[in-house]
Amino acid sequence: MSATSFSTDRDHPTRLRSGEVRGTGAGREEHVRYYFSFLGGPGEVKVTFDFTASIGYSRHATATLFNQDFEKIDGLYIGLNPGETERKVKRIQVSQQQTMIVELDLSGTGGFLLRFEGPVRFP
Repeated sequence: MSATSFSTDRDHPTRLRSGEVRGTGAGREEHVRYYFSFLGGPGEVKVTFDFTASIGYSRHATATLFNQDFEKIDGLYIGLNPGETERKVKRIQVSQQQTMIVELDLSGTGGFLLRFEGPVRFP
């Protein structure tokens, strides 16, 4: 799945087909929000978020998890200097199986990896 096929429409997120998605931001000076969905829970869902800032510019990236009613569950933020890489990991308790929506907010051309583990399904 390429970044050009990722949904930028929060009402029609890209359905993930596996527990991992990789891509890049939209462009050097551009800002983009991608939306993904999967089934999560019940139990502990582990989210791993890697981000690498492009050379020449400071960048930030945020991955925010919502339920199907777009109520915020949790989020991860990474702010980097040019060329730096960082990993954030979050473990989220989910009480029942539900559709989870991820909003990935990227500035610039940094590369990202999102991984979902635990009680997750990709229908």
